[in-house]
Amino acid sequence: MAKLILVHGAWHGAWCWDRVTPLLAAAGHEVLAPDLPITARSMAEWVALVLEAVGDGPAVLVGHSRGGTIISAVAEAVPDKISRLIFCSGFLLKRGQSVLAAAQDDILLPIVMDQDSRSCTLVEASRFYTGCSAEDVADAVARLRPEPLFGLTAPLRVSTARFGTVPRDYIECTQDQVISLAAQRRMQAAWPAQRVITLETGHSPFLSDPRTLADALAGLCAAAVTPPCHPP
Repeated sequence: MAKLILVHGAWHGAWCWDRVTPLLAAAGHEVLAPDLPITARSMAEWVALVLEAVGDGPAVLVGHSRGGTIISAVAEAVPDKISRLIFCSGFLLKRGQSVLAAAQDDILLPIVMDQDSRSCTLVEASRFYTGCSAEDVADAVARLRPEPLFGLTAPLRVSTARFGTVPRDYIECTQDQVISLAAQRRMQAAWPAQRVITLETGHSPFLSDPRTLADALAGLCAAAVTPPCHPP
């Protein structure tokens, strides 16, 4: 059984994993879902929080959406403590790239700046919840919070010598209206994954199809570790 650490994406919190966590725990996995604080002042503080959850390792890190940048940074910091990275429709960025720099026509992050100019708020949030019930969409939107801009603008520093040695998998979502399937595959081409699982869901399978997502995560954790793929 694996130790899984589930890292949420921008504007969200640990609550987004509430339906997945008990399913993984029932299968015998140890599951942690840290809540990244909105008061953090740098990416390093977020990474430190996840490092604390990793403990002695080894751990499987799962990053949804912007959470992909967090798990990448943790793997760069302590590759020996991470047994596997799993990106769930996650940002698998090139060296020196930021989330906003990666955003193109097929990565839609509709945001408005808050008054402090240090955070932003998500608009058109329903794009995140394709395939979810109206009740679930309303509940999720009500839980969203302002996002510190540094989480979207900080360039990711990763290397083949550290991050590149950690096995990584990708769960792609075909109906994603935030990070299109083409964008997900473009990122996979830059950092090839060992295994790719395709879900017929929108951007938030933890709400629209938690059972299928939990099964996918459990299956990837059970897979034999293969040598990591470096970018071409």
